[in-house]
Amino acid sequence: MICILLVFAYKEIGIRRKAEAEIRKISLTDPLTGLKNRRFLDAVMEKEVARMDRYHQPLSIIMLDLDYFKWVNDTWGHPVGDSVLQQTGEIIKNSIRKADTLIRLSGEEFMVLLPETGIKGAYETADKIRKAIEKTAHPVAGPCTASFGVAEMIRGETCSSLYKRVDLALYQAKESGRNQVVSYDEMENPSPEREENKKTDEVVLSKEDGNED
Repeated sequence: MICILLVFAYKEIGIRRKAEAEIRKISLTDPLTGLKNRRFLDAVMEKEVARMDRYHQPLSIIMLDLDYFKWVNDTWGHPVGDSVLQQTGEIIKNSIRKADTLIRLSGEEFMVLLPETGIKGAYETADKIRKAIEKTAHPVAGPCTASFGVAEMIRGETCSSLYKRVDLALYQAKESGRNQVVSYDEMENPSPEREENKKTDEVVLSKEDGNED
């Protein structure tokens, strides 16, 4: 009799543990895309920063935002918009390493954590994702593009400071014409090529404004 009770007790514990694990998984997962969510980001960043400090390895992040996503929702409806987000998640997953972590932050905004990766490698990964999104047309919404910000964590920096810097880089990518990658380092030390492109964009916008009058 005691043995039977023990068997039932062990089964009950197993069921409870499985249920608890499922609840934890749900709480850390975005229901639409199946990707990790912001709550998971907070937990994993703590571990990645500790590992960066322990092994003196770089840590970079990519933040990306789909361009004109509101237009997609307004034109085709939210079900198509949701499908675009799901497709984007798959494209990003197929463009990064297993060691990297993909997060859906909110709406059309995603983040990728890149352990043991400096700013140059993060920039190259971001541009790889950018090109993959651009060349993969959605069956209903058609071609989509995204803008990217990239930043490498500075030793001793807080996560909130890193997020702010990468967000500024993303904002610069949007302001500079979208469908491009901007690193925070480059914002502080812009390359001659980017400065020339900026001047060209300003000239084009000036001409367009003149034609509207």
